[in-house]
Amino acid sequence: MRQLRRLLSVLVMAVTIVGMSMTAFAQESVSGAGGNGSITIENASKGIVYSIYKVFDAKVNAEGTSVAYSTKNFVDNPYFEKDSVGNISAKKEAYKTDSNEQLSEGAIEWIKENGTKICSETSDGSILKFTGLPYGYYYVTSTLKDGGMIMVTSVAKDAQIVDKNSKEPQWTPGNDGNAGGKSIVLDDGKQVKENNVSIGETVHFRLQINTSNYVADKQIKEFIIEDTLPTGFDAAKITSVMIEEEPLEQFENTTFPVTIPWAADEGENGWKNLYDTGAKITIDYTAVLNDKAVIDGEGNKNSARFSWNYTTEEPGKSSIEDSTTTDTYAVVIQKVNEKGEALTGVEFEVPFAVQAEEESGVYTVKGGQTGNGKVKAGSDGAVVIKGLKMGDYRVTETKAPEGYNKLTESFLVSAEKIRATRTDASTYLDENGNVTESETETKVTYTNADFAAKVKVVVNKSGKLLPGTGGTGEMIFTVSGVLIAIVAGIVLLNTKRRKRIV
Repeated sequence: MRQLRRLLSVLVMAVTIVGMSMTAFAQESVSGAGGNGSITIENASKGIVYSIYKVFDAKVNAEGTSVAYSTKNFVDNPYFEKDSVGNISAKKEAYKTDSNEQLSEGAIEWIKENGTKICSETSDGSILKFTGLPYGYYYVTSTLKDGGMIMVTSVAKDAQIVDKNSKEPQWTPGNDGNAGGKSIVLDDGKQVKENNVSIGETVHFRLQINTSNYVADKQIKEFIIEDTLPTGFDAAKITSVMIEEEPLEQFENTTFPVTIPWAADEGENGWKNLYDTGAKITIDYTAVLNDKAVIDGEGNKNSARFSWNYTTEEPGKSSIEDSTTTDTYAVVIQKVNEKGEALTGVEFEVPFAVQAEEESGVYTVKGGQTGNGKVKAGSDGAVVIKGLKMGDYRVTETKAPEGYNKLTESFLVSAEKIRATRTDASTYLDENGNVTESETETKVTYTNADFAAKVKVVVNKSGKLLPGTGGTGEMIFTVSGVLIAIVAGIVLLNTKRRKRIV
C-alpha cells in the first residue's frame, strides 16, 4: 500500500495536485466515457496535446474510508503487483534508477499498453477540463513530456492539477527567415539583426518573448523588460505593447523599463494568472540614430533583456541578452591636382541634407530630410561626410579651386562597410595625373584615427575643362577641333573653285 501511495503521488511532468476547488476554465473536453468525474489542468501549455489513460478502476465504500482498485488487464508484469486482499503496489522497477518518484520508461510503456486511453485534447493555452470520466486512477501525459498519476473517485470526483512542466520564458525564436527575440523591422516588414541607416533616421525595433505562467512549481508574478540604447541613439519611444492580440495601451509613448503584471493576488483565493500560459509579449518601439553614433567599426549595438519575479519571496530570474546592430558609414572626397597636392576652395553639391560641424570640411548627414546639401573642402582639401547608409551617391562640383576649371561631369562616392575603426587610404596618380590602380611615384594619402571611411580622390588639372572622370572632356575638345578643321577645309576648297570659274 505504501508503494502504491508513493506511485500515485508521482508527478513526472511536475504535476502537483491542488487541494482547492477550481471552477473557472476556458476549455472543456468531454471524454464520452460515461462517468461523473473530471480532471482540470491549470496552466496547460498552448498547442500541447494532453492525454488521459485510466490505469486502475477505483471504488470507494459507502463510508468513504476505503478505496478498492481493479483492472481488467492486470497480469504478471515487472512493474506492479497485487496482494491477496486486492491492494496494488509498485515494484522498484516501476521507477527510474535512483528515483522513487519518476516512472521508468518501461512502466510508462506498460501503462499505455494495458491501461485505457480515455481521451486527448490540444490545449488552447487556457485552463483545460476533462469531464465525463469514470472513477479510477489516471495517468496524465502530454506531448511535452510523460506525466504522472492522479485519482478520481466518488469522494473526490473533481481532481485538479497544475502543469508545472513549463520551460523558462525565452526569447521567441525566429522563423520564416525573420529574426526572433530582439530584432529590427525593415520597411518591408522583414525582421533582421543588423541594418544600416543614415544619421537622423528612425529605426523600428521589436522585442518578442515567449512567456510561461509557471517555472517548475513557482508562479510568475510579473515580467520586467529592459532595453539599453547606446549613446548613438536617442531615447526609445514605445509605440505598442501586445499580449498575443491584446494591446496594453498604458505603455504607449513611454520608455523602458516596462513592468507587465502577470498574476493578480486574490487574497484567500491565491494568485490568479492574468494571461494564458505561453502568451507572447511583443513590444515595438523606435529610436533615432544621432550624431554620436559609431561610424563603421563594430557599429551601434543595442541590447535588451527581460526578467521575471515570482509570487513567492524567491528571487526571480533574468533572460540572456539579445541584441541588434545598426551601422552607419562615412565618405571622404579628397581634392588634389595632377601632382597629388591638396586643393582648397572647392565646393560640391551632394544628394542629401547635411549639417556642418565646427571643423572646416566636416559634415554630418541629416537623415529623414529631403533636398540636396552644399559642402566645401577644408584646409587639407578634404570633405568628410559622416553618417551615410550604404550606397552610391552622385556628387557635383559647383565651385572649382582657384586657377582650375570646374568639372563638367558629376562623380560617384560609395558609402560601404570597411570593418575598421580608422582610415588609412592610399591612392596613386599616373604621369598624366589620372587615378590608377598601379603604384606610382605620385601617392595621395588620407588618414583618420577616429573612424573608417571610403576615400574618393578627385583630380583637377589646370588650363582646361575636365569632367569628373578625366578623359572624356579631352576627347570632346579633340573631336570638336577636327570637325572645325574639316569645315574650314571645305569652305576653303569652295572658295578656290569659285575663283577659277570667274
